[in-house]
Amino acid sequence: MNTRPAVMTPTIRTPSGAYPTPGEPALRLANLLLSVSEALPTFALNHWLRSRTYYQAFDGANRGARQGQSELKRRMMKLPTSLHGKSVLDIGCAEGFFCLEAARLGASRVIGIDSTFSSLLCAKLLARRAGLKVTYRMGVFPQLNLDVVFDYVFCLSVLHHLVSAKDIWRILDDPSYRMDLEQLRLYLRTLRRLTANGGVCVIEMPYEYADEQSRASVDFTRFEQELAGAGFTTAETLGNWPHAVENREKKDRILYAGHVAQA
Repeated sequence: MNTRPAVMTPTIRTPSGAYPTPGEPALRLANLLLSVSEALPTFALNHWLRSRTYYQAFDGANRGARQGQSELKRRMMKLPTSLHGKSVLDIGCAEGFFCLEAARLGASRVIGIDSTFSSLLCAKLLARRAGLKVTYRMGVFPQLNLDVVFDYVFCLSVLHHLVSAKDIWRILDDPSYRMDLEQLRLYLRTLRRLTANGGVCVIEMPYEYADEQSRASVDFTRFEQELAGAGFTTAETLGNWPHAVENREKKDRILYAGHVAQA
């Protein structure tokens, strides 16, 4: 009889602790399953899409929708009315709202990447139902294994999970969080490398507060300096958007755009 204790593989999570980080075997299996999901019958597809809880809100019918109406965020992103011929990368794409919008606006290539399989499966099935061409892959930023650049890169509500303190203003302002700041700068440089000449990277950076007093000290334009330091030619603060009411008291979601000049 084998009396050796079972060896448990620890679950690796993001530095924020909010999400598990899949290892290489899980990534390979998930991407294989995504590739064969086209075989799912339509009736099963529709039943599952109606029953699941959503992170993004495509319309008022989505259950969950913990961040508010995604259409309101899209308006604040100041995307052009046409993306014809453009390439788009959405890092942390969730159920694929912004990937579908990019495809509807005529983007020639759209790639959505997330670390949660159920969200990616939902995204792929929604694209199939809408008749839109979007490529979805499970991956973990910044190890995306992409050797191309994109005209538009979206990185929405991702980076604050990749540092140990989710309070981004504290990381930007407090020298004792120097290691977190260096990590943040590394991620911004990665985003810059993924953005083509003449391209735009849109970043959503949540600022989380313990109280109203800490919120009053935040300089939201400070993040523009970090984008410039990462190599973006110009940067702008697009501003807050009206996300879920229950989250607004202790969180701001600020959108930024980093622009790269034409060569």
